[in-house]
Amino acid sequence: IWVEQLTSFQYDQKGNLIKASNIVKDISERKEAEATLRESERNFRLLFENSPLGTYIAKPDGTILDVNKTLLTVLGSPSADATKKINVLNYTPLDQNGYADLFRKCVKENKTQVLEIPYTSNWGKKIFLSSYIIPLSNSDGIVEKVYTIMEDVTARKDSELALRESENKYKNISDSTSDYLFSTILTSNGKSKMDWVGGSFEKITGYTFDEYLENGGWTATIHPEDVKIDNAAYEELKNNRKIEIEV
Repeated sequence: IWVEQLTSFQYDQKGNLIKASNIVKDISERKEAEATLRESERNFRLLFENSPLGTYIAKPDGTILDVNKTLLTVLGSPSADATKKINVLNYTPLDQNGYADLFRKCVKENKTQVLEIPYTSNWGKKIFLSSYIIPLSNSDGIVEKVYTIMEDVTARKDSELALRESENKYKNISDSTSDYLFSTILTSNGKSKMDWVGGSFEKITGYTFDEYLENGGWTATIHPEDVKIDNAAYEELKNNRKIEIEV
């Protein structure tokens, strides 16, 4: 066990030691708690310093206390000291894009805030940031620190933008054609199901897409003999990349 010993001494009138009184207390539980806390702190530092996500710790007033290496890479910062000079509540770009307001809301409401914003760092790096602003409060519910996890999602945002532009171009082309276009998916039971239409669909069929599905879709609106041709074509499609039929 671990013990704590408190000793008091008694002296005579000449200053000679005549008695020593001791109080011994078992502090094993306290020592175990201290060891657990140290282990927890070591684990936190290990995770903090080696996290693939940029992370910083700040006071509720916006003062940055600590940053990890990944954050320096995300922001293009030359050093931790240079980053700590920024107050997240007073830095103009963070105030203009709404980040500072969410930081204040995190502290006031003691709730995690999430946002994605375009951002130009103090060192000129232009990125799109995804951020989680996480409060750490004491037993009274008062926020003492704020942990912010940041990820550079510029590549994902660029891909999403390119996809939207591609979809818009495809929609413009399909809407202007005199043909009607559709795509189907194969269900688990081997049957096909229409999941998208475009072009002059309503003009040619006389149905909206929802009405078309309600009335049984493709096979319910063509002649029974043509259904046979269509079914045979789908069987052929399993072995070929492209088919062409007239019904």
